[in-house]
Amino acid sequence: MSRPLHRYVAALIWCVIALSILAPQISRADWSQEYPISKIYGDVTCVARYNGDVIVGGFFTFINGKDLASIARWDGSSWTSMGAGFTYQGGTAWIRDLIVYDGKLIAAGTFDLIDGIPTSGIAMWDGIEWKDMEGGIGPSFSGGHPAVSALMIYAGDLVAGGNILNIGGA
Repeated sequence: MSRPLHRYVAALIWCVIALSILAPQISRADWSQEYPISKIYGDVTCVARYNGDVIVGGFFTFINGKDLASIARWDGSSWTSMGAGFTYQGGTAWIRDLIVYDGKLIAAGTFDLIDGIPTSGIAMWDGIEWKDMEGGIGPSFSGGHPAVSALMIYAGDLVAGGNILNIGGA
């Protein structure tokens, strides 16, 4: 190995070692100073920004001891509920995706009740309450649990994909 190449490789190795030692300390410090650590009972699987707040959805029941039933709002200082929450067959629902469409927050996943209102797999938050979206989704393609797994906006339209045979009666 030539002398200049040897020095380059040695310098590169020292840089990698230094970054591996410093990077975890820097990222931990940045996270803990800005965002307090919360105890989540379950999994957060999606995040969206809605009206200045951070909304998280997933397969969880509590955050910091508050019963938040699969969806929660972080306003910059505390976690709050968005209605009574979601359930599936009397248990924990799974919110798989969140998106803002036409000024409304759309939640998608595996659920059959929102705030005590029957709906299936897709719902809309209008800023005050959750609403059913045209009957939600029908049975699953595979015979398993019907679920909307992903949402996106394409050419101005809301597009949903998942384990479903029909949505909104179509």
